[in-house]
Amino acid sequence: MPDQTRAKVYSGTPDEQAAAFKADRQAAAQYGWKPAQEERSAEGLRVIFQRPDPGADGPVANWPGTQPKAAPPPDTAAPGRFALSQMIAAYVARGYRVQSQDAWTAVMVKGHRVNHLLHLILTIVTGGLWLFVWVPVAMFGGERRTLLTMDGTGTVYEQPA
Repeated sequence: MPDQTRAKVYSGTPDEQAAAFKADRQAAAQYGWKPAQEERSAEGLRVIFQRPDPGADGPVANWPGTQPKAAPPPDTAAPGRFALSQMIAAYVARGYRVQSQDAWTAVMVKGHRVNHLLHLILTIVTGGLWLFVWVPVAMFGGERRTLLTMDGTGTVYEQPA
């Protein structure tokens, strides 16, 4: 198993940073963690702690004061991301475009915004007759958004946005 690392930033005055770092260094040393690198930046003192390979020392020690995190079951994210990608591809095939996307959601958009300035000019030029076109276009036309959301099991949900 490779070395473990953990970065921590200490903010406040230099004296407060030094006191917090000293306390953490002492607590971390009990678990085999040692400071490996120190940097001063605008946000404070940044220290990278390192714990050598625990293979011969026994089980992996957690950072002092933390509980071990349960590892996600294998292959739960991959099928879900594939399902979300398939759903996005299906929407694109139906004429939608991707407005935004992250690992768990996507916003799909179809249509175009209504150009109200153009419709106003046409209404004035036609003496108000174009108003019978503009009102239905403003009510029923425009962009349609759909939010695609994926849960932890890989199921993708669709909802109007």
